Amino acid sequence: MALTFEVLLWMAVRFGLRCFRLGRSVSASVGPEVIDATVGGRRIRLVPQQVARITVRPIETRLGRPTSHAAVQALVHHGVALPERSRVGRDGWVVVVPLDRMYPLTPELSAALEAFGGPRWSSR
Repeated sequence: MALTFEVLLWMAVRFGLRCFRLGRSVSASVGPEVIDATVGGRRIRLVPQQVARITVRPIETRLGRPTSHAAVQALVHHGVALPERSRVGRDGWVVVVPLDRMYPLTPELSAALEAFGGPRWSSR
């Protein structure tokens, strides 16, 4: 059984001295056989065989600094083709499902990620 959810993320983005809040819609389905997520119109779909590790961790800026937002992130096996414009950190972790800082990791989402990742899942 898959867990399906939608959330509207509000992220503060800085441009020079101005700060803008961007609303991004996230729809995701997390089940034992697939994670399928669409974030702001970009779709990513992963199956367990493509994933070396999966966890929830802070999203990093492009300079590698952690932000106050978290995301379900996956470390995929070498050679796995990712969609163009996928957000990949310097350390190779791929942002799969961003979570608002006010959106906690619920027991339902944790259970769905554990069913998907098996021994590759780490709740940290």
